[in-house]
Amino acid sequence: MNKYQQIETAVEMSLNDKEKLYPNQSPRISTSFKEWAGIDLTQFMSLLDVNSLKHDSENFTIKETLPHIRIYTELIKKGRQAFETGEITYGFAQSPFGEIIVGSTHQGVCCFSFSNEDHDKALKRVVDQWQPSHLTRDDKAAKIVVDNLFSSENKLPDIHMRGSELQIKVWQALLLIPFGHVTTYGSVARIIHNEKAVRAVATAVGQNPIAIIVPCHRVVRSEGILGNYYWGTPKKACILGWERAKVYK
Repeated sequence: MNKYQQIETAVEMSLNDKEKLYPNQSPRISTSFKEWAGIDLTQFMSLLDVNSLKHDSENFTIKETLPHIRIYTELIKKGRQAFETGEITYGFAQSPFGEIIVGSTHQGVCCFSFSNEDHDKALKRVVDQWQPSHLTRDDKAAKIVVDNLFSSENKLPDIHMRGSELQIKVWQALLLIPFGHVTTYGSVARIIHNEKAVRAVATAVGQNPIAIIVPCHRVVRSEGILGNYYWGTPKKACILGWERAKVYK
């Protein structure tokens, strides 16, 4: 088990039993945790407390404009099969939350997801969604994207979205959530002027193929509960807590 896996395990155990803060049982893991997050586990978990998240979501203020990046969109109409993409460049790189697969078209990053150390399965997700005519592996390019994103400047790459009209509206709305802050599924529905579509919005959030860059992890339930995440609630807690530690510490 590597250092990040130990950290995620510690967060998972703390989510399951808030009376037992797992890393405190091991000075070595506690040190690794503080090096990773910048704060200790007790402080970290307080930033993910139901009351803290609920308060933040109720006082949420969206950004006035989208990030200054190119956002290339392709609309897939209902009942139509996704069309073939040309070349996709992909690669693997380490992030603060484990290994990432980055997939890019000529327009921008189209896939940013966790590989879980299974390269074949991770690449299959990219191929199934984008049906590229050609694949080129470039781990150096992937590392540049990952390193820029997790730098102090939080530099976002250009992105390429492909989805239904609702999905693209939701994914663009997610880009308006500030770093380290949270909102609710209902608020996202209001942002896209479709307040009755909360369930559909939640589904679209869960289908986001460009994780972290398009920050679906910043959406929580109205009660302040973290809610589900494609890669598991502990992963969502780690990403959101890591961001909030940088904003609130």
